[in-house]
Order: sequence, then structure tokens, then C-alpha cells
Amino acid sequence: MKNISNELSARFSGDVVTRCLCWRLTRQDGFILGLTDHDRELFVEGVTYVPGAAVEAGKFTQDAGLKPGRAAAGGVLSNDAITEEDLSAGLWDGCRVDVFRVDWLAPELGSIWVWSGYLSELSRGALGGFEAELVSLKADLERSDGRVMQRR
Repeated sequence: MKNISNELSARFSGDVVTRCLCWRLTRQDGFILGLTDHDRELFVEGVTYVPGAAVEAGKFTQDAGLKPGRAAAGGVLSNDAITEEDLSAGLWDGCRVDVFRVDWLAPELGSIWVWSGYLSELSRGALGGFEAELVSLKADLERSDGRVMQRR
């Protein structure tokens, strides 16, 4: 569990809303891309989050059981780091996604974790946009690891 500073907690509970979402996408080859729905760059916890992708978060679901949570996201990819060739080559398949809420007036205070998971399906939508199916980290528990033995 992450400790949230009193100052960050106070900023989030105040009357003035200065929050935005930051999405950290980590490909399997180690490349990290930080995206934000804010209109300027933010530097948070060692990663630069750039505007350039209008990402609309769908609904994040989590429960206390072992069933994986799901989320959906859609938007327009306008970041130069995400190319049509990379999407076709599958470089973004299985990409780890971490979503954080940040106070854009004081990004140095850190972030509040919202959701973590993986890109499971990425498809192109209308007008150059994309739709992404996201699954939570609990999806790892559904994968078979090793051999499965049965009586017969």
C-alpha cells in the first residue's frame, strides 16, 4: 500500500479540481511511454508524460476475488512513439499499463494508483483512433504454467 502525503491528499480533496490521468505503457522490450490527458507535459516519478493521445478511460473494474478486472479505453493515437508499423508488428501486444491520478499543478507530490493491467487486444477504430481491451494483473492467475496432468 502506498502512503499518500498529507499535502497530496489535501489537494485531491479540495474544491478546485486540478487532477488528470497519467498512463504508463511499458512494452515487453522495456520501452516506456508516458501519456496524459492533460494539455502539457508532466514529469512524475521519473517518467515524462506527454499529451498527444486523447485517451478516454472507460470503466475500471476490480473486485476482491480472483476474477480478473477489466477496463476499456479508446482514443486517438497522435504520439510519434506509437506507429502503425509497431501496432501491426505486435510490439504493443501484452504491454503493461499503469494508470495514475496526478495533480497537474504539483506533479512533484507524486501520484495515486488507479489501475494496472495489460493490453490484451488493440484494434483500430474509425478516423485513425484505437480501441484497447485491458485486463488486470489478475489475468496472470488464469494462465497455465507448466504441464497440466489429468487422471486419464
